[in-house]
Amino acid sequence: MKNGVSGETVVVLVVDSELVSMGFMQALSTRHNLHVAAVAHDAADGWKAIACASPDVVIIETGLAREVKALAGARGWRARTILLGRNAHVGIEPAASVDAACGFISFSARRRHYLPIVDRVSTCAAPCASADACCRDCPVRATLAPQPLGLTGRESEVFVRIGCGFRAAEIAAELGVSAKTVDAHRESIKHKLGLESAHALNVAAAGWCRGEALVHARRAVT
Repeated sequence: MKNGVSGETVVVLVVDSELVSMGFMQALSTRHNLHVAAVAHDAADGWKAIACASPDVVIIETGLAREVKALAGARGWRARTILLGRNAHVGIEPAASVDAACGFISFSARRRHYLPIVDRVSTCAAPCASADACCRDCPVRATLAPQPLGLTGRESEVFVRIGCGFRAAEIAAELGVSAKTVDAHRESIKHKLGLESAHALNVAAAGWCRGEALVHARRAVT
């Protein structure tokens, strides 16, 4: 390992909320194989901590991850990375914040659910997430997937574009279908998700793209 006692996994925690960091630190203290080298609450201090500690694991809030990545530039960081977020799921950009994200933990997650994620990532032999089979097959990778909606593939394409603010004509042009087809998909999506109006659909889609959970969303068919 890098800066901790032999056999310890070095961790840097970057999260803007001191309250969240205190709770997370308390949970991490139950794992004796972990050495938290630094805790930072903004991007500048986060990048300094990562650069100085050369951690094995970086646990970082999604918004700060984007800012730290911008500060790091091409240098970046090579460490197994867990994204933290206020929302229920990571949204439509599962690893956009960093190139090597292993998984995602919501602030609302219970300790019994997120500590196994930390355990798995902290004991992994890989230096960072990659396209290798061991990473593709890792159960933690599933936490980067957005909330399933139970929509067809084409409906999902329409829904995401609605959430990104596209108009019906723009969606039709991008997908190579007619505006009437897009309208039909919108009606089907509203029915499946239990939404009563076009406005409700627009709001729900935008929120889901940000990582908010949809109360009426059905589970994906397996």
